[in-house]
Amino acid sequence: MLEGLVAWVLNTYLGKYVSNLNTDQLSIALLKGAVELENLPLRKDALREFDLPFEVKAGFIGKITLQIPFYRPHSDPWVISMSQLNLIIGPIQLQEYDGEKEREEERERKTRLLKALEDKFKSECEQRGESYWYSATASAVTRIVENIELNIQDVHLRFEDDFSNPEKPFAFGVCIHNLSAQNPSRETVQKQLRQKQLEIQDFSVYWDTESDVLGKLPANQIQDAMSRCMQSRTHQYIFEPVCASVLLRRNTSKEPLRARHTPRIEGLVQLEPMSLRLSQVCVNA
Repeated sequence: MLEGLVAWVLNTYLGKYVSNLNTDQLSIALLKGAVELENLPLRKDALREFDLPFEVKAGFIGKITLQIPFYRPHSDPWVISMSQLNLIIGPIQLQEYDGEKEREEERERKTRLLKALEDKFKSECEQRGESYWYSATASAVTRIVENIELNIQDVHLRFEDDFSNPEKPFAFGVCIHNLSAQNPSRETVQKQLRQKQLEIQDFSVYWDTESDVLGKLPANQIQDAMSRCMQSRTHQYIFEPVCASVLLRRNTSKEPLRARHTPRIEGLVQLEPMSLRLSQVCVNA
């Protein structure tokens, strides 16, 4: 059952974004208490379902690790670790109209919408049935989700445009050295109060004019180029690297919250001093 649940999660939430996802060896990995996936290329159509005027030029995930508490999966936290998340996107190039491709994309969009409606209908039917199996399964899944801990290192999201002005390409990027979401002090999740401690290290935003176009490099060179670009401090920063800490609290009581001083969702933010910088060169770009 655990193997099937993990395979379903990976295929459902990762399969539509990454290529070459193989879950055949999950049974062996689960016995070791961890599932590791390395060098996962992002699909070129990963953004299609969002209907954005962008396309993926290049992208990959260096490593994903899922640590599973094999003996107590319902009470101990599942730890998801990810490193080297790199994504390069750019504006969709204007091309000649392809009627067949347009119809195929429209069919895929309708298929996704129909599947979402069917899943919602099935879920509502199961909830109305209130079977013991459904209640027990839903409760177990809820506890697992609430106890998930997340660690993401070296995130670099980059938008490159050498189409609007080929003589002066520019790049807009977001970098995060480390992002973590954990239960505060490893405390047991309370009955009606759910808490998550978010830690963000070295969050920065840059806008480089007359920039190199990394998305056109050979596939085997993009990973190193993105890493070097992230570590560089010569960017034209809009936000220089800054750290932040956020404590999120959510009251899950089914009863209405009648007291004004008791919010449904509460966030305590600690943020280092930060400044916004936008040069004339960036504005003219």
